[in-house]
Amino acid sequence: MSDNVKTIKKIAQNPIFIAFYVFTTIFAGLSFEYMRNELGLKIMTVAILLVFLIVILNIVLATAFNRSINEDELDQKIQDIGNLISNNNLAWLVSEKHLQIVEMNSDVIWVFAPYLDYAIDPTTDIYRGLQRNLKRGAQYKFFMPEQPLTHKIISDFQRVHKYKKNQVEFVLIPYQEYLFHTIISIYGVTSDEPHCIESIPVEQLGVWVRMDKEHTDRMIGVGEMMIKKYCS
Repeated sequence: MSDNVKTIKKIAQNPIFIAFYVFTTIFAGLSFEYMRNELGLKIMTVAILLVFLIVILNIVLATAFNRSINEDELDQKIQDIGNLISNNNLAWLVSEKHLQIVEMNSDVIWVFAPYLDYAIDPTTDIYRGLQRNLKRGAQYKFFMPEQPLTHKIISDFQRVHKYKKNQVEFVLIPYQEYLFHTIISIYGVTSDEPHCIESIPVEQLGVWVRMDKEHTDRMIGVGEMMIKKYCS
């Protein structure tokens, strides 16, 4: 139970509050009866309706005003975050949404991954994006460590995804030689502007790092070397 709820409950159970509530109810009833006798029921009804409409109008205006303030505060926070990224040269940080957009515009994708749980879990956005990409004909190469778990993942991958022959390839590297402990994806490998993006190894963070051209070219070179060594 939150502190606000506890405070409200404590006030509602206070004897002074209960006595005040009872007194107010009795006073309101007597006042209504007195005004009804003096002014008549019709005028009283109209007056009550006017007061009710004024109260409702105030509530609506107050809600709209508070919402406007909250939206302005949210816009300001978004702008502050944008300024922070720009001023501190943090444009290399990208979100999972950016990752999906880049993937949807790439025809050849290489992935260095010690595991592929996200790619065989139907509840993840990456799984659904992978299905869409395979359906439109994108080609994938997965560089993974040679181990029993990897073979199970490959079997599950082939079971849950549909794709054409040679559209997906798994390059298995001896476990002792596999040095990638984060997920590194290269999008548009054969294009003029490939993008290499690496996950940050922090649980539930959902932020990725975009490499510069020099490191992207190096990772493509590493992939080409592994293909020649382990796929020939």
